[in-house]
Amino acid sequence: RVKTLTEEKKIPVILDGDPGHDDAIAWTIAHSSGRFRILSLTPEAFLYLRTPEDGEGDPVLVAASRQGTLRVSLPMAAQNLLTGRAGHRFTAGENSVLYLRLPSALDPDEIRFDSTSG
Repeated sequence: RVKTLTEEKKIPVILDGDPGHDDAIAWTIAHSSGRFRILSLTPEAFLYLRTPEDGEGDPVLVAASRQGTLRVSLPMAAQNLLTGRAGHRFTAGENSVLYLRLPSALDPDEIRFDSTSG
């Protein structure tokens, strides 16, 4: 039996992919699992928000770009876990990944992003 989560409990994701069966199957599984809130499908980039269980730490946003540039804007300051830099705006260049520690008070629906192809 599949546990149904409320929209607030679902993990917001942006799924990347390319033509082919493997990505289509992954999208279908993600959608039918009931655990994810799919925000967008794109061939250029993906975002994944890891929300910790009680007492496990802060939420972490993983943002990756395969092609072009991915820009992430946040209403509250976050910390880049790789560089230690704090801020509201972060950019992932082609073939790079951001790991951002988010304030627990941040509403995931307030995360803004856009990607541009190279």
